[in-house]
Amino acid sequence: MPDEYGEVERPALDALDHLGWDIIDQQRMRWVDPRETESAAVLQPHLRAAIDRLNPWINENHLDSVTTELQHITGTNTMAENNEIHEKLIRHTTVEEDLGHGKQHQTVQFIDFDTPTNNEFTAINQFRVSGPTEVIKPDIVLFVNGIPLGVIECKSPQIAEPQSDALNQLTRYQNVRGGETEGAEELFRYNLFSVATWYEGAVMGTYNTPRDQYKPWR
Repeated sequence: MPDEYGEVERPALDALDHLGWDIIDQQRMRWVDPRETESAAVLQPHLRAAIDRLNPWINENHLDSVTTELQHITGTNTMAENNEIHEKLIRHTTVEEDLGHGKQHQTVQFIDFDTPTNNEFTAINQFRVSGPTEVIKPDIVLFVNGIPLGVIECKSPQIAEPQSDALNQLTRYQNVRGGETEGAEELFRYNLFSVATWYEGAVMGTYNTPRDQYKPWR
């Protein structure tokens, strides 16, 4: 009998593989999770290696502090933290370091937007994140340099309402359905886009996008 998860995730994983993403299919391989705890969402060793690669001049102390910087951002709520993290990613951060002309503020990149091939793109299925009361397992989480920027929820086109079911899962993961705490908002502090797909169709939004505001992925 074909594996249910693998079958519904396979088209998306195959498309990502074709685009050059590194695929970690936990239905077919054993993956050693580098996180110290499942309540974390960032793959910290991957992020640290990327910062070191993109900023080869950075010293060890600054490398350690910048690696943890994104994870220590605090705000009044998850949306505020999401906005601040987004600003950090696109505007970068700075550290004071002497590169031979005295101490100056140096720009540190988390992501190389000019040369995409300098980044690490990883797609992991059934990625577990512990929330306050439950563990969520989105079908596919997309990481750029260890940062979880995308979440994809896959449904079979054979079920009655695949789009509605997928969006219901995404809102549950985000803990925005109302009522009891059931999601893992830590994952969505970094989220730039969330996708619901059912083989022949897909819609996309961002964190906290109302279900009726998701737009077709073309």
